[in-house]
Amino acid sequence: MRYVVIDPEKQTTRAIEASGFDVALDVARLGSVGRDHAVAAPGIAIVVFEFGLYMSPTEQHYFALGRRLYAGTALLYAFDEGGNTVDLTRNPVPRFFKSPAEIEAAISSGEIERPTHVLNNEVIWQWPNPTP
Repeated sequence: MRYVVIDPEKQTTRAIEASGFDVALDVARLGSVGRDHAVAAPGIAIVVFEFGLYMSPTEQHYFALGRRLYAGTALLYAFDEGGNTVDLTRNPVPRFFKSPAEIEAAISSGEIERPTHVLNNEVIWQWPNPTP
């Protein structure tokens, strides 16, 4: 199965072939950590370290896909209409950031959204604040 690993520290993307999802997670160094899964684009899912956005911005590396900010290494995979994992045949192009200031500029200009957690219409956390 074909997957893509995004490494914001090296500012690279690379396609990998893996015999299964768990193998791909290990290649991306996400196999033994807590993970978050999301849809990054139609038919493309993303897996990241669940607490990546809570880390100190000076200790983390970032990228954006579309208007969403992500932290740390990520694994992308494709899925079909039935939710089955399939080969990733297109590679979304991430925007890499060199500094928290560059991210703030992108947020201020409306290019990306500030990551937030909202509960009962109240913002309880927003990037770059520490864990709530």
